[in-house]
Order: sequence, then structure tokens, then C-alpha cells
Amino acid sequence: MSNYTPRKRKNDNRHGRRSTKHLTGVHSGRGAFDDEQIKAIYRVLRGKGGALDLLAGWDAEAKRMTSGAGGRPAKVSFAVFLVVLIALVENGEAPLLSNVAEAIRFRLSEESAQLLGIPDDVYELKDDPRGSALWELPKSKRKTARFAVSPSRIYDRVQSADDRLTDLFEPYPGIATRAPRPVGEVVADLKEIEDDPAKRAYRDKMLERLRQLTNAIVHASLYRENRESRRAFRRYMKEYWRGSLAIDGTKVPVYTAGKRGGVSPKNAKTHPDWIHHCEPMAGWHVRDGNHGGFEDDGVTPLKKELLGHSIWAYELHLSVTCESFTPKSSEAPKGPVPRIALGMAWDAPAKNIGENSLASLVAANEVRKDLKVKPGTVVADGAILPNSLFVKLQKPSRAMGFKLAMRYGKHQTGQVTSKNVTTKRNSSKSAGQRGTVADQTSTGDPMRGFKMVDGDILCPGTPDHLINAESLFNDNKIDKATREEMLDERADYRAVRHETWNAESKGRFGCPALNPGGKLTCPIFEREPRDKPRTEVENPPSKDAAGEACTAHQKSLQLTLDDHFGHFASDVYWRSGEHDFMMRQRNVVEGFNATLKEKDHENLNDGARRRVRGYAKQALLAAIMVFSANVRAISVFIEAYDLLWRDEPTSPGPDTPQGPDADVTALADEDLPPPDQLAA
Repeated sequence: MSNYTPRKRKNDNRHGRRSTKHLTGVHSGRGAFDDEQIKAIYRVLRGKGGALDLLAGWDAEAKRMTSGAGGRPAKVSFAVFLVVLIALVENGEAPLLSNVAEAIRFRLSEESAQLLGIPDDVYELKDDPRGSALWELPKSKRKTARFAVSPSRIYDRVQSADDRLTDLFEPYPGIATRAPRPVGEVVADLKEIEDDPAKRAYRDKMLERLRQLTNAIVHASLYRENRESRRAFRRYMKEYWRGSLAIDGTKVPVYTAGKRGGVSPKNAKTHPDWIHHCEPMAGWHVRDGNHGGFEDDGVTPLKKELLGHSIWAYELHLSVTCESFTPKSSEAPKGPVPRIALGMAWDAPAKNIGENSLASLVAANEVRKDLKVKPGTVVADGAILPNSLFVKLQKPSRAMGFKLAMRYGKHQTGQVTSKNVTTKRNSSKSAGQRGTVADQTSTGDPMRGFKMVDGDILCPGTPDHLINAESLFNDNKIDKATREEMLDERADYRAVRHETWNAESKGRFGCPALNPGGKLTCPIFEREPRDKPRTEVENPPSKDAAGEACTAHQKSLQLTLDDHFGHFASDVYWRSGEHDFMMRQRNVVEGFNATLKEKDHENLNDGARRRVRGYAKQALLAAIMVFSANVRAISVFIEAYDLLWRDEPTSPGPDTPQGPDADVTALADEDLPPPDQLAA
């Protein structure tokens, strides 16, 4: 694998269109960037472990593996390209390469140009009697300057920087092209990657790099403010954020003329000559269900009328901070939690939902650990929880210490059985039978006689009509008030939690008749009457059918989740106050997505603002937009809640910033060292 070098596809223009790059780099009349903005962006990118640090290492590795390691230095460094690109997005402007070229020449001050190490020839004038460099002209005269280096050459340098940068983490080199091509060619190229172990290993390596870089950019947004502000924000997060996160995916439309999309896999087989979209790694994003043409379960096809609401796009998974449920009796400090994204993942719509949700959560968990905040509760929509595979999301999430709260679909309510289940409920099946992801079979009885119903662990003697309360309501057999009464009655049958599901997906639960904290009286256990009234179990299981829950005579039993039951196990009681609260927190990530799509700012929903081609290039721009949205959210929050005027918390603990800010905290913002030509 180490000797494999990806082949680059020639970006030919098959339609014979004339290039317009000679029109780029012309003064637009837009104002100059603020020096403090450029300085702050540069600072967070070049910190230890930050984006430029990663790129420098990868670039050095690439040069060692090629014969061209001794070439001339690049005219536009990675630092220049990224800083200007981010500044454009922060200002609400389109991150087009032409805008980057124009900004480098006309919108940077001499101080910022020197800080970033931009070559002097960018600003040299040609046969201009008013001076030899742009800086010698009054600002009002710079629009008419004649330069020694043409606008098209500046654009070429910017495009080269973009290509060199993304080549370091592009998983699918040569797949995306400027012009669309037959779908058969695309399928053949992708099959070549899958069939070749070296190319497949290279793809996986680049995907991991892409994850690292995009999340390094997202994390850098937490350090974008000046030192006083970012430390005040950090103190606030440590005191009031309880580690809870909401996860969701949102569409990122790809620019295309005439709303053309790609060829479906079915048509690709029968019509390989049909023209495919030139961004082939994207896919059709359907508004409803799991966004891939199916219900949340990933198996049941959507109705045909719902498939019309689709667009060719990528999908961006985000883990966004949210509030945690705090009982009224708790003395923990309470305060609003800002909506900021702490982790992201990038893929085609509805592809690898569990893996991408986990990737965004792992990235967010790095920030949580840095803040020394305990893990909270993870919430998501039905396509993510419970329908991801247990080993791909639920199990590793619990291994990190997070609790899970989920809402089940209509065909998922009721008892989880250890038998094979089907993917769709119908009238022939008993009410409440699960019908999703799980056609696995549980071996033995992981519940040891207890029943798992709507994520809760219940007594084996729970009446069937209480087990099926949700299903009866969904089938319009009872009204909402009756359902609530039945769920209140069912709460008495909950097993006593001695320990909820831990990092090893194990939990300890006790019989609600045997434990003092329970609310049942059962004929199996002949106990003296209690002072508090208890519900009588009328139909306890027979001796032959009774499991360990009824025969072990222990106050608690350890249960271990398997791949089947692990899908549905919840750490929050179904329809409890905590459950309702956390389900409302799912809207937090929807709100953040709406912020990303505001037209006056990032405008993520407009594919025309991202006209580059390539999986890595599109992901990079999405990460920068998340960075910008975070910066705005943090800035607004600091001002709205007067964080700079709050007293420091009394809780002990170091407050030294980590991550991208760590190696520059000892420096005054105005005393940054000269550029070290990282990834030049």
C-alpha cells in the first residue's frame, strides 16, 4: 500500500466551454478583511494538533513518497488558502476560488499579507508611475492598479493550493470530474477501488484523514474568540453543560445545472451509457424517512409520493450540544446551553448512518473530555436511534459513558422478544412485536426472565394490555388519555434499577416485588404486607415458564445486552418527564442546521456556493461552514449572557486551554510569531 500513488483524472472540458478564469482576481469593491479576524483564524489553525499541523505532516509524508520533493515552494500556502477561505465564509460570502484569488490580492492589508507569508510578486505593479507595489497606492486608486502577475495566474495558484491540499485527504481521487460522464465509467472506477486491496486501504486511510481534518477545523472554532472571551466561554461550558448531545444528518445539496442528478443503481446496470452526475459520490437525498428512500428502519420503502421530494446531495452528520434533564430536587447549577457542533461526519445520504453518527460523537467526546465534563445523554431521530446496528453505535456510545434516549417507530413499540422478528408489522402479528433491523436471534435469554418493553425492563407478570399500550394507541384502538392511564399503571411493573446500562452494556435490575424500592406484590414471593400500597401481580408466570427474575430470589440480576436487545435498550424511562425533555432536545440539532442554511451567512443549502468538485473538497467547505456557524453562535452567546462579567466558578480545576489554542496561550494575540511556512 505504501507504494500506491493515486491516479489523477484529467479535468477535461468535454463541452468545449471557454475558461473564464482571466476574469477572476478583479477588484470587486468589497471592503478589506479586518486584521484581527485574519490573525485570529491563523492562530487557531496553526495550533498544535490543529489543521495546519495535520496538513504539514501529511504533506511531508507525500513528498517523501514522490520524486518531486525538491520542487519550488508553492506560491499560495495551505495557510493562506484556508485563512482566506474561512474569512470569506465568516463574512457571509461564497467560498469560490475566484473570491479567494480576489481577496488575496485586494482585501488583505500589508500586515496580514506579511503574517501569512504571501509572496511579494502578488502585489508588484507593472509600468505604473504611481509606485512599484500595491501598498504604495492610496486605497481609492488600487482598483485601477496594473499588476506584473495577471489575475489568471493568481487564480491558478489558488486552484493549485486547493488541489494540493485536498489531494492529501481525498478518498476517491479521479472519481469526480468537471464534466459529467457515463455512469458505466464511474461504476468501473469504483469497482476498481473495491477490488484492489491497496487502493481500498488507501481510501480508508484518506477517509480517516478527512475525519481528522474536518473535526480539527470544527474544534478550532471553540478558540476563535480573543483570550478573555474564549476562557469565559470555556468556564461557562464546564459549569453548565452536562455532556448531552443531539445527533442528526442534514442534506448538503451539490451544484448542478437544471437540477440534474445521478443515475440510480438499477438504471446504471441496464443503461451504463447514461450520463451520471459529475459529483458521483453524492446521492439522492429524500426529505422523509432515513433520507435514502426508506422509512427510519432502513428496510421499509417510502411511499412513491414521498420520493418526489429528493435532491442530489451529500449528508452532513453533526453532534450538537444540548441541555440535560435536571430533576427539580437537584442542586446542580442550571443555565442555558449554547447550540454548537462539536463533531461532524461526511457521506452520501443514508449511507453508514450508525458509523457516521458514531464518528461525529467520537469527535464531540474529545471536546467533552478536554472540558472535563461527564458524559450525558445522546438523542437522535429514529433512523439513528434505535435503528443503527448495536455494535456500530449504541454499544460504543455506552463504552464512552453516554446514556441513550430514543423514540420508537409505530412498528417498534411493545415487547422485544428473543425470537426472529420481521421488518414490518401486519395484522397477523401480535401487537407490539418489533419489526426493524433485527433479524438476528438472541441466544438464550439475555433478559434472564425480565421483559424489555419500549426500552424499559419490566416484571415478567406485566399484563399484555399494558405491554401493548403504545401499539393499541397507534392502531387507534384506544385514545391518548387511556394510553396515559395504562402507561402510569405499567410504571408499577418496572424493575428496580440498581445500575443502568454501563460502559460494558451491562446493568443490574431487581424484581419490583422483592426490592423495597419496587411497587408490586407477587404470590411467588410471600412477603409481609408493606406500609405503602402495592399493585398485586395477578398473572405471574408459571413455574415452568418462570425465568431467573422469578426463581433466583436475588435482589438484583446482571443483564447483558446482545446485538438484538441492544438496539432498543434505553437509559431513560419511556414517556417519563426525562424522556419527554430529551426528545424535545432533538430539535436543537435541527435549529443548528437551520442556522447553517441562513442565506445571509453560510447558506449551506445553496450548492452554487460550493462549485468545486470532489468528495474531499465538498467536505472541507462544509467543515468551514460549521466552523463559521459555531463562531457566530459562541460570539452571540457570550454577549447575550454577559459571560465576560460573570464571576469565575468556585469549582476547582485547571483552566488552561487545550487543543488548537494550547501552544499559543502564552503569547499575546498581537505578538504572534512570524509565519513558519507550515505546509507552504
